[in-house]
Amino acid sequence: MELGWFSRRRTAVGAVAAFLACVLIATACGSRLPDSALKRIDAAQSGRVLASNAASDQSAASAGDQSAAVSGDQSAAGPTGSSGSSGSSGSSGSSGSNASNTATTVAAAAGGCPKGTSTAKGVTPTEIKVASMSTDSGPLPGATEGEFRGAAAYMAMINSQGGICGRKITVLKGDDALDSQHARSEFERLEPQVLAFVGNLAVADSGYIDLIKSTGVPYVGTTVDPSGADFPNALPHGDRNVIHTGPYVYLRQAYPNVHKVGYLLSAVQGVRVNSPGTEAALKKVGFDAPFAYRAELQTTAPDYTAQIIDMRNQGVQLLFLFAVEVNMQIRLVRNMRQQNWDPPLKISSIGYNSTFTDIMKADGDGWKTPILFLPVADPNEANASPDVAAFFKWNKQLFPTGQLDQFVVGGWGQAAYFVKALRALGGPLTRQNVVQYLDTQVKSDDGGGVSGPFNPAARTGTPCFVMVKVQGGKFVREKPTGTGYECSLGEFYKFR
Repeated sequence: MELGWFSRRRTAVGAVAAFLACVLIATACGSRLPDSALKRIDAAQSGRVLASNAASDQSAASAGDQSAAVSGDQSAAGPTGSSGSSGSSGSSGSSGSNASNTATTVAAAAGGCPKGTSTAKGVTPTEIKVASMSTDSGPLPGATEGEFRGAAAYMAMINSQGGICGRKITVLKGDDALDSQHARSEFERLEPQVLAFVGNLAVADSGYIDLIKSTGVPYVGTTVDPSGADFPNALPHGDRNVIHTGPYVYLRQAYPNVHKVGYLLSAVQGVRVNSPGTEAALKKVGFDAPFAYRAELQTTAPDYTAQIIDMRNQGVQLLFLFAVEVNMQIRLVRNMRQQNWDPPLKISSIGYNSTFTDIMKADGDGWKTPILFLPVADPNEANASPDVAAFFKWNKQLFPTGQLDQFVVGGWGQAAYFVKALRALGGPLTRQNVVQYLDTQVKSDDGGGVSGPFNPAARTGTPCFVMVKVQGGKFVREKPTGTGYECSLGEFYKFR
């Protein structure tokens, strides 16, 4: 599993309800977080109010939809008044410049755009409707809901620039509730209304995976169910059996005396099926195999002290969390502090999350995460890149209380990739020609200016990453310093 927006190898789960249960069971969890911290969690995870300066343009297709069809103000896309040109050039040791493929210019609604020629679902002379499927309620509330927020924020920026051939883009929200039957009913509700699904990572997508194929609807994002990997319309395509080893090579080089691995993953089927690549990469670069300790964490468990004691007894030096959601990680870190256990190297595969630093502050120091995108929550990155500034501003404008994490980056990048097809095809939109264009014609992409460059048509991932760490209660760059990505380490490794 790689950690970029473009990859369907990226899977995650959430456990906010389990975290709050932990807080209530004081005898099991030890000292509780302060009430102010709990309120911040609740605000970030549950208080998803669609607020913007352009509220008059918001609409919903039905009472059950949370939709975004926001025009916004013309200056809200960063310092230049648009998303600008990318500042994401490679650093020393990186693979050249990362030319921006975001909305750096407006493909204006001027000539060459016949607005009334499309009869595709979800397309009218004035509007294009798409939907986003994520996991936002049920046992794991808020798990991947950032996918919707990222896609909605990008589309709002496009709408502020005139839309696509004069059509505004409306994003309808679908929620699988971590239940396959509910997921299927949500897909069936939304599919007749939309041109495509854009900004997708629903942990229970097995409930509708067959419908993605049978309807032929463009499905831009991540399919957790592995059977979706080869669907022609599940985009962009990639190889689930390949992982780039760059971040793991860096860790091996930076910590030559660390050998024994403790590997923890969430006890969710979508996580299990995506874990082998990361495990293979750690072993490939020279960490001890078999791992000294490997276990699954129950998302509803109130406490992980038993696992911590076992890892300490096994002499674990590298603690690696695979798809362990932020509130699970917070509980784990608190238990580690209670046991006075702090291994030399601590990695969380999806740990780049503003909630973690908001809550843990300096108590989270030392944790690292390899990311395949720019550190979008860092104001320094926004100062260096108009694209990151646009990302930050539009997300905060629409969702001021929403956490910034890799799922928001994913939704933003998927929307940017999809918009390439809309702009190229102009007025005569069909599901088939959108799929064909995205699958064969997009040969360079960078997730709307905030993710590592890759070639979707070649079905390859990015060789570029940034290693971030928590220092002084904030995420900061470790590798490379300054700007850009590290792109020179590692290889595309076919692990099976």
